[in-house]
Amino acid sequence: MFLDWVQAMEDYFAWYDLTDAHKLRIGKMTLQGAARQYWNSVEEQLYQFGQPPVTLWDEMKLKLREQYLPTFYRQQLYEQLWTLSQGSLTVTEFHARFIEHKIRVGIREEPDITMSRFLHGLRDDIKREVRRSRPHTLEDAYCHALEAETFLRPQRRYTGHSGHSSTPTPNRSTPNSKYGVAGPPAPPIPTTEKGPAPSTAAHIECYRCHAQGHIASRCPHRTLTLGSLDEDSCVDEYVEPLEPVYDPDLDNCCEEEAFHQLSVMRCIYSAPASPPPDSWKRTSIFQTSVPCGTNRCQLVIDGGSTLNVISKTAVNRLHLQAEPHPHPFHVGWVDKTRLPVTERCLVPLQLGPCHEQLYCDILPMSVAHVLLGRPWLYDRHVKSCGRENTYTFQHEGKNITLKPSNPAIKPTKDGQPTLSMKEKASEHRLSILSPIDFANELQDTGVVFALLLKPASDCTPTPLAEPIQHLLTEFSDVIPDDLPDDLPPAREIQHAIDLVPGSQIPNLPHYRMNPPERAELNRQIRGLLAKVFIHHSLSPCAVPVLLTPKKDGSWRMCVDSRVVNRITVKYRFPIPRLEDMLDDLAGSQWFSKIELRSGYHQIRIREGDEWKTAFKTPDGLYEWLVMPFGMSNAPSTFMRVMTHVLRPYISKFLVVYFDDILIYSRSREEHLQHLRTIFLTLQKEKLYANLKKCSFLQPQVLFLGFNISAAGVSTDPAKVEAISGWPTPTTLTETRSFHGLASFYRRFIPGFSTIMAPITDCMKQGAFLWTPAAAKAFTILKQKMTQAPVLRHPDLTKVFEIACDASGVGIGGVLSQEGHPVAYFSEKWLLFCTQ
Repeated sequence: MFLDWVQAMEDYFAWYDLTDAHKLRIGKMTLQGAARQYWNSVEEQLYQFGQPPVTLWDEMKLKLREQYLPTFYRQQLYEQLWTLSQGSLTVTEFHARFIEHKIRVGIREEPDITMSRFLHGLRDDIKREVRRSRPHTLEDAYCHALEAETFLRPQRRYTGHSGHSSTPTPNRSTPNSKYGVAGPPAPPIPTTEKGPAPSTAAHIECYRCHAQGHIASRCPHRTLTLGSLDEDSCVDEYVEPLEPVYDPDLDNCCEEEAFHQLSVMRCIYSAPASPPPDSWKRTSIFQTSVPCGTNRCQLVIDGGSTLNVISKTAVNRLHLQAEPHPHPFHVGWVDKTRLPVTERCLVPLQLGPCHEQLYCDILPMSVAHVLLGRPWLYDRHVKSCGRENTYTFQHEGKNITLKPSNPAIKPTKDGQPTLSMKEKASEHRLSILSPIDFANELQDTGVVFALLLKPASDCTPTPLAEPIQHLLTEFSDVIPDDLPDDLPPAREIQHAIDLVPGSQIPNLPHYRMNPPERAELNRQIRGLLAKVFIHHSLSPCAVPVLLTPKKDGSWRMCVDSRVVNRITVKYRFPIPRLEDMLDDLAGSQWFSKIELRSGYHQIRIREGDEWKTAFKTPDGLYEWLVMPFGMSNAPSTFMRVMTHVLRPYISKFLVVYFDDILIYSRSREEHLQHLRTIFLTLQKEKLYANLKKCSFLQPQVLFLGFNISAAGVSTDPAKVEAISGWPTPTTLTETRSFHGLASFYRRFIPGFSTIMAPITDCMKQGAFLWTPAAAKAFTILKQKMTQAPVLRHPDLTKVFEIACDASGVGIGGVLSQEGHPVAYFSEKWLLFCTQ
């Protein structure tokens, strides 16, 4: 489909910094069949009539849209959405198609209307069940529809029909086939009835609640819950080692039991009648606890698994020795993701009196510590009893029977169990009291001490030099503890909000909040009113506000301005390039960094535009008088102000990047004079700095993630430590996070693009696939990051040396002066170049 192709191309272009010429060439390469022929005819026609060729990607999209997207396409989408029905689709398929159509239409409506439309398209029998549960949101309706579909499926198999005629009837809302939305009506369910069947409902007994009149799938006492295994308890919480117990009734059989929950779906029944004592065996998989060396681990036996598996966490905490897998392969999951299996280890297990060691493949797994599958069942000639859920095998002439544990029984935790009971005395951990234990302790002692934990500072503040202390005393009004309770001056540059002509003014409801959040929001609103940053509004425009948590546990008030941003005219003031700023530092010996305090709030909103910033809270409507966070064009406005104020000094002894100002000088006396000049400028413009985030008269300073010194530019040790300790990515998101952080320091690593190429290829696959080449590149990058050199500041008066190289993967080069590297460059070949 045309829109899918455009979206795929835009996603690709968003990842790479490509010019319009490259975008156009790549777009042409992906065209196939009739689309390629059409585009060739367009180019030929332009050439014949002497018209300029298409050079922009946007022009290419426009011409293809005119050809392949009919003018009534949006009308079609609306009709398809209004008439969409489930038909023979499953609930999951219908929900996915419903969401797809809703996104393509781009309709904005109340949640109740969306849920109503979804219910209207469901099959009648499912719709009735869902409406009984009275869902409040689309997600609730979808979940209830899944339950209803599960309940009704066995009922139809039992009765042969669902209260309707077995003759197939057309769907009441099936649209015209040209829209391709709903499938054909469901075929009739074959029955073997030869006449009306006698009513036997009164004699049916439910095997769950043991009441008569309904079957188990319609049991009113049936509820579902999801049991979970705490991630921190994996191999870490063990019970004391137990001696194997023999049951004489089972012919010298051995029982192994444990008390752990698994991440599996199980049913919990609450009914007036007590269920049979062994009813839990029908809905639980086999799980138990067995000794593993000096510890105990959780074991699951699954005949549907083709592997013996041990979790990575268990391998690390049990200190097992991993070894390369002799035959590496990949495991595919139900969500179409693939995981590489490259390692295995020898696991010691004690199954009753049987001590054995078996190889298990290492995979990330949270369902249990060890999973025994078909290989173990086959090698041990294991026999299973389905009803009792037991597994029996022979060892030294004796039958050993493994019995499952009841997941409803909770383990008893005394203290804080650790990996090994022997290490318990030597390891100290924080214990969490339950409310009952806390009440007992309080009753015994009568005194409670509250200990507040805060992150410790990594370094002690460096004492300021005496000239700096005099300077800060002289300009104390520039570094206040807080912004003044007054509006900033009306400068020449203010934040303007120009709306697209003809756009609809948004008026959205406020978000719901619980009482503590509402109290915190009101507290922040009162503070902003006191500082005259906001005032009460009568604006027709309104967007909601919400609270987001900070790292220190406090809350930040955020205005959801996305709707206003979509109808705001975008301005493109240039943002300085980091490389250009660093090139200006050559020959500098002393550095100072000044960071503004709440820089956005030091800029006024243009008079007459305040009503466009209005936001709603549960208690009122307010509008901003200063520039808030989250508004479109706010970064451009802020950069314009800083450039205008500091223009006489930029690239002479100062660089500025938003609210970060870096001052550099060749001598100490010159640097003090530069500092005085900047403080005078800030004082004149009434711009205020945050002293806690400033550094003065330093031989090296941390600026925008780089360590700046007279020797050159180096990496931030904190970021290098984060990269070197980065765990192996297991998902596409984790891979992208590592790629982004490592790419920030690509200038320090020779041949970065070539090394990173296998990891980049992992992000292009439809499903995540971590290859051996990617693992090798991951290790090499972490090693090179810890050995990254200091890049020398370029001196334009000296000769540069360039060394370059190329391979089948990419190209690279290094720029040097007097044998010292200034910058590294690398680029991976694009796909069309390698072909």
